[in-house]
Amino acid sequence: MQIGIDIGASKIESVILDENGAESFRERIECPKNYIQTVETIKQIVFSLDKKLNKKLNVGVCHPGIHSTHTGLVKNAPNCY
Repeated sequence: MQIGIDIGASKIESVILDENGAESFRERIECPKNYIQTVETIKQIVFSLDKKLNKKLNVGVCHPGIHSTHTGLVKNAPNCY
């Protein structure tokens, strides 16, 4: 099982996928309007889903913007913040 998180300009959507890639859970919440709250919200989502299944799962995150291979940071996210 795995957790998928999609960060958008107005929402954060999370899913749990089973071993066959089938969706077993989906939740959509409003995206906070600042960076710190967004990171905290993602952390809470992951901890909550781990607790729900009583195990730690792999997490994949999709975000807007360009990812720098040199720094590991998102260079810009034009539709966020």
